[in-house]
Amino acid sequence: MLLLVDDEEGLRRGLAVYLRHRGLSLREAGGLAEALALAGKHRPGWVVTDLKMADGSGLDLAAWLAARSWPSRVVLMTGYAGGSLLEGAPPTGVDLVLEKPVRPDLLVEKLASLGLRGGAPVGTASPPRRGEEGESRAARARRELRQALWASDGVWR
Repeated sequence: MLLLVDDEEGLRRGLAVYLRHRGLSLREAGGLAEALALAGKHRPGWVVTDLKMADGSGLDLAAWLAARSWPSRVVLMTGYAGGSLLEGAPPTGVDLVLEKPVRPDLLVEKLASLGLRGGAPVGTASPPRRGEEGESRAARARRELRQALWASDGVWR
């Protein structure tokens, strides 16, 4: 199970839709407190987390997981590093650092390079499946992604 943590709801929901469409099982958290509660309950094997959130840091989450010696792989996303976290070795407890905004296809590619298995292989297309309403699986995923990224205030995120 993958735990996706970001306090930017539109970004988190958009990534979640894409990852689920790729066949990945995941839980979403809107901040550190919620992530700690979910991690304690579900013991995720994979964590994709934002660096800076309103109630804490993705580094705090990585340290919490490492202190429990859980075999979780941690990917840190940041828009604030300005290169310092993106250069050299990742911080302790973190497997990979990606610059935000993260392209969903790049995230899936990087997760696969770290050993994540499951979902459709990167770079392959599966034949379209029709839903109950006649909408293809791909069309439904595109529609859900657009809805997730379109904020209620009418601003595209």
